[in-house]
Amino acid sequence: MAFLRPKKNLAPNFATFKVPLQFNKLDMRDYLWNVYNVKVLSVRSMVNQQAPSSKGGIRGQTYRPRAEKLMLVELESPFVWPEAPAESERSAFDYDMWKRTDNEREDQMKLRQNMISARIPLRTEEAPSAERTALASEAQALLEGRKEWKSSSIRADEAAAAAAKTELASPVAGQRDAAGGVVVEDDKQADPRR
Repeated sequence: MAFLRPKKNLAPNFATFKVPLQFNKLDMRDYLWNVYNVKVLSVRSMVNQQAPSSKGGIRGQTYRPRAEKLMLVELESPFVWPEAPAESERSAFDYDMWKRTDNEREDQMKLRQNMISARIPLRTEEAPSAERTALASEAQALLEGRKEWKSSSIRADEAAAAAAKTELASPVAGQRDAAGGVVVEDDKQADPRR
């Protein structure tokens, strides 16, 4: 059973509860009287059918989720919901963890919606990665002159020098190579099948 926050146009002496399907009006009245000592004037119940949904995306099996039962209870004395605590006081209630999990849940729902609709999100719609942010800040520092550009790859210079050395030392046709074999003049001599 869950006590739901009322809608704006609901009077303060009405309370809404989400209850199990087998719960009836008499159970509700007795529960509030015996557990909370709250007198009930009337109880209205309604069963809300859920919209059909599909498992596994577009082509998945269609099913109807279990119905929800709500009860609107008229109380003898009004109940006013307390104000939500300030942001600084919410840390005692694990608000930061709740916020992170809520954001993660929203991201997962957006991803699922994109997969169902076969829509690929644009790069501008995604948050930039930490690597991309670091690269952007380094590029900005280079543009502003706060940092001097240097080739960080010494191996690239060594590879270029080695390539130049091998070009100069390439064997001429008919000469012996480093292994002692003779370098052939064309491909026809190298392949005996031709």
